Amino acid sequence: MSKDKDPIPEGSVEQMRYLLDQTAKLLHPEPQEITEVYVQEQPQIYRLREGKRISGRFDQNIIIDPANYGAGQRHAHILGRKGIEIGIVNIDGTASHGTKCRLHKDDILALRAQGFHIPDNGIIEWVSLGASGPFLLCD
Repeated sequence: MSKDKDPIPEGSVEQMRYLLDQTAKLLHPEPQEITEVYVQEQPQIYRLREGKRISGRFDQNIIIDPANYGAGQRHAHILGRKGIEIGIVNIDGTASHGTKCRLHKDDILALRAQGFHIPDNGIIEWVSLGASGPFLLCD
């Protein structure tokens, strides 16, 4: 510490934060980012991963995730200007997690560059079929 600053009181919360910060810098000189978290729900252990971030309408506003727990599809979370999620779209262009949104043209272009099949109008809709029993959809 420099001499022109007051010393951090020994045993204070500030001192502990300072020591932890300095230790972290020694162990990891470059800023580190957590990309995986493991959650245990007896008897299963799940791995949660932060997806790949790309830029669309805003810097790093799209997070592309793999299929959840081996099921579902690769999908993208689209964030607005303030980081609030505005929608989730599957790689095939369908909505995911019950969302409905209209994507900006820059988000559409960024997703298409990643292999997503986004409708030309940018409208991503979630259709609920309710509890109607077994069914088969054909295209």
